[in-house]
Amino acid sequence: MADDALNNYAEATTRYTNFLKVFASAVAEQAGLPEPKFSTPTTNGAPVTTPKRKTTLGNVQTEVTAAFHEINEAHERLKERRGDYTVEGFANEHQRRLTAAGVPAKLTKARAEVDALVDAAHSAAAAKRAEHFPTAADSADRLADEMQVARILARPEFASNDGRKIIAGLDQHLGSEPTTARTMLVEELAARHPEVVNDSLINGLVEAADPDYAALKTQAAVVQSAAHSVRTQLDTCEQMFASPAGTDTTKFMLHDLSNVDVMAAEYKIDAATGEATGD
Repeated sequence: MADDALNNYAEATTRYTNFLKVFASAVAEQAGLPEPKFSTPTTNGAPVTTPKRKTTLGNVQTEVTAAFHEINEAHERLKERRGDYTVEGFANEHQRRLTAAGVPAKLTKARAEVDALVDAAHSAAAAKRAEHFPTAADSADRLADEMQVARILARPEFASNDGRKIIAGLDQHLGSEPTTARTMLVEELAARHPEVVNDSLINGLVEAADPDYAALKTQAAVVQSAAHSVRTQLDTCEQMFASPAGTDTTKFMLHDLSNVDVMAAEYKIDAATGEATGD
């Protein structure tokens, strides 16, 4: 809770600082003064640092919402001098002020983080599923697996073309401890009976055998759905930035996703690349 409070305070302070920068730039321009320069805030000579922000959909959405208000406020301030600009000049000045405040960079970063969070959620589910299908490390082990699988496939439930018997036999094997031979059995059955043993069936059987995988798969689907809402808000922000005069801001829907658990789900994102990691 304390970390969240510090992060919220730091984010609010940053937004207010950016507002002051835009406001100061506008005042300087109106007065015919040079563009103001801003120094890095310090405490006792040392740069002020903010707590590390968690990469969650909730935090990204908070920043997208702040960007929306920043764009809208800049538009409203500039609108008072609308008569001084052509349509193109008005858009250019609007974009210049927001670019100086770093708004486009924030939107680009937010979109990349949304994509990375969706990838990370699906990767987490895929990694859990992969635990059920280990593979042989060398040819000797693979040969031993092939011999074991050949004996299993000779059993009545697999030797027939009865889909119900095949599924029942596969379900029994997927309820046991994962082995490299079991992985090979699943692959062979999928190759022989693709109309019966497909990804949908295999995933369903694994979900039934492993509640943790089922939960991760469901969470990935919810993350993807919530991310769609955040992307829609990003689309509107980008439209408002590119064409301030022609954007209907009422289309910006502030969906309340605070009660959606996945908004607080934290995934590992590489700070350098912005991509999901499998660590």
